[in-house]
Amino acid sequence: MPRAAAARFTSAVAIGVWSVLCVAARGEAQTVPERLASASLEDLMNLEVTSAARVEQRAEDVAAAVYVITQDEIRRSGMTSVPELLRLVPGVQVAQIDGNKWSVAVRGFNSLFSNKLLVLIDGRSIYNRTFSGVFWEDIDLPVEDVDRIEVVRGPGGSVWGANAVNAVINVVTKSSSDTRGARVGLGAGTFDRSQLSTRYGGELGSATYRVSARWSDRTESQTVDRRPADDGWHMLTTGVRVDWSRGADALQVQGGFSGGGGRSLWSDLTSPTPGITPSIGLDTTTNSGFAQGRWAHTLNNQSSLEVRSFYSIWGRRDGGVWNREAVGDFD
Repeated sequence: MPRAAAARFTSAVAIGVWSVLCVAARGEAQTVPERLASASLEDLMNLEVTSAARVEQRAEDVAAAVYVITQDEIRRSGMTSVPELLRLVPGVQVAQIDGNKWSVAVRGFNSLFSNKLLVLIDGRSIYNRTFSGVFWEDIDLPVEDVDRIEVVRGPGGSVWGANAVNAVINVVTKSSSDTRGARVGLGAGTFDRSQLSTRYGGELGSATYRVSARWSDRTESQTVDRRPADDGWHMLTTGVRVDWSRGADALQVQGGFSGGGGRSLWSDLTSPTPGITPSIGLDTTTNSGFAQGRWAHTLNNQSSLEVRSFYSIWGRRDGGVWNREAVGDFD
């Protein structure tokens, strides 16, 4: 979407949803976790994680360095993206390179092409085969839909595979039963130029569902001599999730699509200037889609059976270079 058209789109939507936003804000104000004041220390420490051994465990029982960013921390932080939220985790190095690129690493080795982390969203790997890492600018989840972010620092290859060299990061979204009703959020700033998120959840018989969408428009950064870097970025992310449970069985199905782009800065390695590597800007387009499902059956209080599967497609064009891939998994 051209930059001028994106600005007109944001302005029009802002006027249209302002009254709804005010109502939503009043509703959100009533959800401040007053229950924390009366909760015991044991309740506050009773955090469940699934990323350490791929089963639900209390965080204090996991024999690993686990840190959990909770819903309350996410809400209070005021941060609007997953890379920013990871700044809250001890031992995780996060740096913003330009207007749309991030580098995230654990145990050093931090660079744009850091490739020693396994990053998951609800257990679905977003590993990219181009450089065995993650394009963080493509992850634009509505943070208000995130239940928690689990970070397991240290090797996790025995559980998750070869890419989990230094850590496993799992972004867990809320169940649709926890997001019923309508919500609209609107934000603007000097860097995050405009953001709009919408969500609606309801019931279909014994199942619950959630439909959400988010638009983000980030302005360009500045070069060392304070000139515009021409690296603006915009992204549209949509998603749907359905949760159903009856007796010992539980089913979760979700899918989504995202697309966007802008200008990307890359180092010009052909520059003849010694000691200086200027940046070149390339028009970038990215799009992706996924579908995943999870079925769980509780056998007794000590064991359960779980089947998970996902399929995702991804495409990106930097200048005249296209990269496409499709990934599926079943376990």
